Amino acid sequence: RNVFIQGSLDDAFDCDFCKGEISMSRIEDVGGDGFDFSGSDVLVEDNAVLRCGDKGFSVGEETHAELRGNRVEDCYTGIAVKDLSQAQIFGGELSRVDIGVSLYLKKPTFGPSRASVEGLELNEVATDFMKDDASSLDWKDRAGA
Repeated sequence: RNVFIQGSLDDAFDCDFCKGEISMSRIEDVGGDGFDFSGSDVLVEDNAVLRCGDKGFSVGEETHAELRGNRVEDCYTGIAVKDLSQAQIFGGELSRVDIGVSLYLKKPTFGPSRASVEGLELNEVATDFMKDDASSLDWKDRAGA
């Protein structure tokens, strides 16, 4: 709770095989991902990632994540869900990102990913979502997802 990370050259908050909650934290000006999860079970609520070089939230390698009310601004990808991970995304905002939500298989030893999205606000997002054929995305309040 209330963690502030600024100026990391790589990923800012790297959480491998973690279980818990992360809330009201802020990450700014990082070279890689803001939050990077692998093999974890997490609730991530009311955080902000500003100006990152890659993904605001990277949910990978069989992670189960509930993302609530988070904000990502000026990153390449807002939220990536990959490699047999599952994410529930409720509310929040993605602004000035190239890709809003991305689902894909990166590592062949894993499988497709799943995500559900509800109430996510998109502002100045070049591509709302991208996904590979095997992954599934349920975007409740957006036509065409």
